[in-house]
Amino acid sequence: MSDVQYRAVPAAVADGSIVLPLATSKGETVVTVALPTGGALTYTDKSIASMSGASEALMAANTSRRAMIVQNTGTSDVGLRWVTAGTAAIGGAGTMTLKPAQAFIVTGSDATTVAVTVIGTAGQPVYAAEGV
Repeated sequence: MSDVQYRAVPAAVADGSIVLPLATSKGETVVTVALPTGGALTYTDKSIASMSGASEALMAANTSRRAMIVQNTGTSDVGLRWVTAGTAAIGGAGTMTLKPAQAFIVTGSDATTVAVTVIGTAGQPVYAAEGV
């Protein structure tokens, strides 16, 4: 068993790509995912720097949405409700749980157009980007 702990490093939008790095407690970057926009999508940062502790809006309903990226950059679980509109509740029906450092990426026709909500520990951040 390794003593390495994984942690999320905040994602960034740069040079037309979304980069989701993951680093270990020893500082090595072990995974970087780049999603090229190819000039077809424009990504808008929808991150929340400090969640309230209650279900809150992450992305408004948007019929033009073609991609969605959410990364738990905090240290506690985050609940994400994205298939149907409603209140996010960790462990609740219709809400998926993102563990610390986990990212969720959906593109194309799978990118829901409904409002997206999130819940997490008060003060914890969550990274999000919407592609249209």
